[in-house]
Amino acid sequence: MRRLTLVTLALAAALAGCEALRLPQGSTTGEAPHTTIPTPDPEARRVRKLVDYYHTVERLEPSVVLDRFEAMAAARQTPGCTVARVRSAMLMTRMPTADRASDAEAILAPCLDSPAVRASTRGALAALVARALEWRARNAQANHGAAARQQELEKLRAENAELRKQLEGLKAIEESLQRRDRRNNAEE
Repeated sequence: MRRLTLVTLALAAALAGCEALRLPQGSTTGEAPHTTIPTPDPEARRVRKLVDYYHTVERLEPSVVLDRFEAMAAARQTPGCTVARVRSAMLMTRMPTADRASDAEAILAPCLDSPAVRASTRGALAALVARALEWRARNAQANHGAAARQQELEKLRAENAELRKQLEGLKAIEESLQRRDRRNNAEE
């Protein structure tokens, strides 16, 4: 999952950078155009910084992740699709998933609700992080369901073993009764 997320984040950053790196058109006189390397637009730089931040988040200890998330609480209150909102969502990818789905939706809502913002590179990155959080929540639910089924299976196996013991005991009682009946019939 991390590889898929990293590849997708890298692709989003590359697409943001490609848009800013348009080469000048050649002249009609046949001369080679002068090529300069333009600096990316500010939005592309911000997205690149967000991708770098994601890589940093991947290496943080869980306690540090939680501390950073709590420290950003005031910054998340700023209206609009802010860097703090996207960073908070990135931090949430490393936090336990229990009851965090509604938090993620609320944090990323300004980035995902507006079609204009969603079309921007930051909005696309926010949508990517939101999908990663959704996938993580579904994965956690599936793991929880699998663990519950495994516990039920173990319980049924234990019951089955107990029933087998009882069945063997009943077979032994039946055999002893049949032997006793045979002895009683033989004595008569």
